[in-house]
Amino acid sequence: MGRPSKYTLELGDLICALLAEGKSLRTICALENMPHISTVLLWVVKGERGDEQFADFCEQYRRAREAQSEALIDEVIVIADDSSLDFKFVTKDDETGQSAKALVDNEHINRSKLRIETRFRYAAKMYAKKYGDKIQQEITGKDGGPVEISDAKAALLRGVIQNPSGSGADKTD
Repeated sequence: MGRPSKYTLELGDLICALLAEGKSLRTICALENMPHISTVLLWVVKGERGDEQFADFCEQYRRAREAQSEALIDEVIVIADDSSLDFKFVTKDDETGQSAKALVDNEHINRSKLRIETRFRYAAKMYAKKYGDKIQQEITGKDGGPVEISDAKAALLRGVIQNPSGSGADKTD
């Protein structure tokens, strides 16, 4: 039997629930009895274009993606706190017989760092309003001083403010 391509409320709910738990859409669509990823994305596009059949799913999908970002941020703490595989134990024969020695598993530690960074970047991209970088601009004048406005620029600004329609500054003909 092929993949389902017909949208149902139950299928939409399941997809969004799994997204909200932190699963990727690719992982969800690889599960048995799930539609192809392009089918799900088509449902979202149809909802965005105003197709009433998919409008609710589109909104639910958007909220699930926001929840997915929250779930991924929660995973960061779990990954950072899990030190269970940070060490490898090797046994070596020494003069007394066998002994175990703990060695740092840098590969696992680096993989954990990558997993954390990937989740942060994904959350920032998908939910930039909350997890994205905050950008602040400050405008200063010469040598960091206040911005100076020349008489010509000030006159031009006064004309725009007094005549906001854009038909030109006060004309005196």
